[in-house]
Amino acid sequence: IIPTILSRDFEGNNLTWFITLYVVAGYIRLYGFNPKFKRQHFLLMFVIVTSITFLSTIVMVLLSNKIPVLQYYSTYLYSQNKLSIFLMSVTLFMVFVHTNVKTNKLINLISSTTFGIYLIHDSNFIRPFLWETLFKNATLQYSYWLIPYSIGVCLLVFMTCFLIDLIRIKTINKVYLRFLDKYIDTLTKPF
Repeated sequence: IIPTILSRDFEGNNLTWFITLYVVAGYIRLYGFNPKFKRQHFLLMFVIVTSITFLSTIVMVLLSNKIPVLQYYSTYLYSQNKLSIFLMSVTLFMVFVHTNVKTNKLINLISSTTFGIYLIHDSNFIRPFLWETLFKNATLQYSYWLIPYSIGVCLLVFMTCFLIDLIRIKTINKVYLRFLDKYIDTLTKPF
């Protein structure tokens, strides 16, 4: 709340943000949420907060024609330590908590690689290469192609990282687990 209202950033990084969301999700899992709220309520809240965040950009861009300093605040609500992003994260999480998904082999396969996908594409070495060097997203900032291009690039990155992690699971993991199975007693025996 404080960084949103006062526009002051506190010490933090992707790890602290991940831990914050993990703790909130754990709290929700342990203590639940108001049972009056159903899936459609959380979906509506997600759409409202997302729309407000998106509209804030449009308003700032339009107002910056008359007040140029406002151009620097056009993406103000997009920072990860802002209340809008936190609310989007929690409400979207709650949509999926209230969604009853039956077991599906494809979904299970994809979900088994999502943490690997995150680790691959968001590492400090790969992130700048992907977004600044390879895909050059900033060059399309004012283009009508920004949204379709972004969606296509995100799908391409997701699928590429999915394949990389799937190969890791099917090869390296199997060899590693076979090694552990064979030598686990030796490795865990006290000296």
